[in-house]
Amino acid sequence: MAQAIFAKNCVGCHGENGKGRIDLRSADSIMKGGEEGPIVVAGKSADSLIIKALKGQGAKQMPPKGALPQADIDTVAAWIDAGAPSS
Repeated sequence: MAQAIFAKNCVGCHGENGKGRIDLRSADSIMKGGEEGPIVVAGKSADSLIIKALKGQGAKQMPPKGALPQADIDTVAAWIDAGAPSS
């Protein structure tokens, strides 16, 4: 479910050789993080940089064009809280 959200909204900039070296094409690549380190803390969405960016609570709002619907953010947070499984 989270992968579909990333594919629709994020992979255009954060795919192979993505901005900030963040690749959101798979759970494995997401767990590798980017130039600034990990973006997901498995099991802890509130501590995950990606959730902070999606909520506009960090230095960067992602996507930069405007926030995703809250339901999509909640889906990504639930995926992280479930341990960010690869399937």
